[in-house]
Amino acid sequence: MNCDKSLKLLSEYHDGSLNVIEAVRVRMHLMICPSCRGIFHDLEMIVSAAAELRDKSSGACPDDKIGWRRFELDAWQIKPTIFQSRRREHPST
Repeated sequence: MNCDKSLKLLSEYHDGSLNVIEAVRVRMHLMICPSCRGIFHDLEMIVSAAAELRDKSSGACPDDKIGWRRFELDAWQIKPTIFQSRRREHPST
């Protein structure tokens, strides 16, 4: 399996929704490819952080905009440098 194919399947691999053959192929690729393994690790961290923020959130969100705004505010409190570095890279006009 090449990196492109592996990267397209990482989310499904993480969720456990791949068939056995595809899951084994992704797993084997992750064993030999440090780049894809790093991306998979990042995916695991993102999913874990999102779950933690969701669990800490008070009440349900009436729509996606409000939900994402709460996520951003919660993430800002945890790690403000995530958003600061992006603002420097992409200045608003």
